[in-house]
This record gives sequence, structure tokens and C-alpha cells, in this order.
Amino acid sequence: MPAGAAPPPRLNPADVESFKAMARQSMISEGVPPDQIEGRLNDIVSQTQHWIDNGMPNYVPPEPHSAPAPGFGEGFGDRWFATEQGIHNLLGVGGPGAPGVAESWTKMLMGTVETAANPPGALIGEAKNALDSPSPAYFLGGKAADAAVTLPTLLFGGEGAGLGKLADIDGAAIDYGPTQLPHVPIGFDQPMNYHSWAPSAGQDLYAAFTHGEPTADLSRQLAEMSTHYRGDNPDRVVLGKFDGHESGYIGDARGHGGIYFDTGDATWDAMTSGLSNSEQHSLAWQVNEQFLRTQMEHGVPRIEYELGQYSSLEEVLLKRQGSFSAKEIEYLTENAAAYGYRRVGNSWVKD
Repeated sequence: MPAGAAPPPRLNPADVESFKAMARQSMISEGVPPDQIEGRLNDIVSQTQHWIDNGMPNYVPPEPHSAPAPGFGEGFGDRWFATEQGIHNLLGVGGPGAPGVAESWTKMLMGTVETAANPPGALIGEAKNALDSPSPAYFLGGKAADAAVTLPTLLFGGEGAGLGKLADIDGAAIDYGPTQLPHVPIGFDQPMNYHSWAPSAGQDLYAAFTHGEPTADLSRQLAEMSTHYRGDNPDRVVLGKFDGHESGYIGDARGHGGIYFDTGDATWDAMTSGLSNSEQHSLAWQVNEQFLRTQMEHGVPRIEYELGQYSSLEEVLLKRQGSFSAKEIEYLTENAAAYGYRRVGNSWVKD
């Protein structure tokens, strides 16, 4: 160290423990063996301090492409999508001119612990970003998106929390990116797959909902993560009463091909835990409604309701008042025509 030079900043113990608490929960949800969690956390902290000591430049998250309306949800949504290229870089599929995998992981880790490290330049930059943000809620939303995107990606293996064993990452992530699940062949022998980031997205939606922040963008993102595609080119959405994974609307789509909505238990629990029944219904319907709206905006040729034991949509409305099925039917009855659909029996067909 040159004479008179200030020593590099040290990680604040309290901030390190706060970071470990968040990362520990993410590791548990990702299925990291319990006897490996503390070792990996210590490796992250040790490697981060090493990078700070050796002058590794801080990672600067990408700026949103457009000026959004202020609010937590908008800030989260804009930063989430702006970070997509960074996720591709982490997976080694960023395209020509993109930084290498190791460099991308290094910069992402530095961005995660920038507050713990407290380098003066980072503090000044964060203060400026906060002052320039449309609102405090919007700034916090962007920071929440940084954490939601960064923390899960740091937990996949080897030395330096991910620099060694990138092969452990779900290979399908290269295909479906941060929000969309891949297409799965038709048949019950094909696995049920759920987006690995959906539970975290459910927690973010829960936090925004309970704090009175906007939830539209978060609901849309979670709806996309919970949209399942069966077959190479499915041309219908299948709705109906949940009756397991091999019957009801899910069984219909899995057995014959189609698009269906299913959050899965882990995401449902993350999104609704601690809410009253009415609050659960209200929040979950926001995501369900976003699914239907997105499919009509995309112009899916057909939306079918799997009747099961019922003889008509009218009977479903009569006998299952207040259910998600009834709300889906009511929503389509009121809105499908505006997207160019007409009802034919128990279906809505795109004209």
C-alpha cells in the first residue's frame, strides 16, 4: 500500500449479518444442503472482501430504458427487465461483445454487497441515484429488484459463490430467461416444471401489496412465470377447476396440449402467507387476471373452459359463485369482445 494511502474499507459486521440472513433464506429455498450453507456464506464474504482489498471496480446496475411513473412496483419492474441482459451475461449467452461469465459474476456480487462494503464512491453514487429517482418508493423498488435478481443467482455452487460450478444452473434458464417457462412436450410422463424465481417474485408481490404499493407490474411478471406451455405450438388457453395435475384443466392441457396458469404451492405460499382469505383472493386474482389479459393481448386463437362435472358456463357461475373459475368466466364475458373474441359454447374464439 502506498505511503499515506487510506486502507481499503472493511465490511461492516452488522451489514454482513444482514446480508447473510437474506442469502440464507434464498439458499434454503433453492435447496442448498443445510450443512453447506454457512460455508458458502463465509466464502461469499471472504471473496468480496478480497475483491474490495484489491480494488475490484463496483458493479453499476443498468439504468431503466424509459422514465416510469413513480412507485415501488414500477421501480422494481423497470429494473427487473433492464437487468435481463446482465442475467444472460451470467449464463454465458450475452452475445457478441458481452462481458465474460467470470467478470459478470464478479460485478454482480460486488453490486449486491455495495452497501455492506461502503466504498465512498458507491455511497455518493447511491445518494445521487436516490435524489434523481422519481420518488423514494421507485428507488426502493429498483433496489429490491437488484436483490431479487442477484441473490438467487449467487447460490449455485462452487468457490466464490458461483464462479466455479455454473453448470449447476438450470439449463432451461438459457431458453426462458427471467420470466417465461419453456415449452414442454405433451404427456403426463413429462415433468411438472415451475420457475425457480417465482417464489421470490411472489414474496415481492406480497411485500408491495401489504405496504400499499402498486402491484400491476409485479402481478404481470408473476403471471408470466406461472404460465405453462404444453406442446410445440399450443394454440389454446385451458381454464377450469383445479383437480390435480392429471385431471381438470391442468390434466387437459398436459394431455392434449395447451397453455394454462398455475403458480405452484411454493409461490402461492410466498404470495399469500399471513393474509386473510379475502386478501389472498384479491391478490391472487390480480395475477390470474394478468394471465388472461396477456393471453388475449397476444391473440391466442382460443380460450376454453374445461367444464368437468358441469354442463355449462352458466351452471359454473351458479354453483361456484365467488370462485376463481367464476371470476375468470365473468372477466372474459365482460372483456373478451374488446380483444376480438366471441363466445362459442364453453370457449372464446378469436375472430
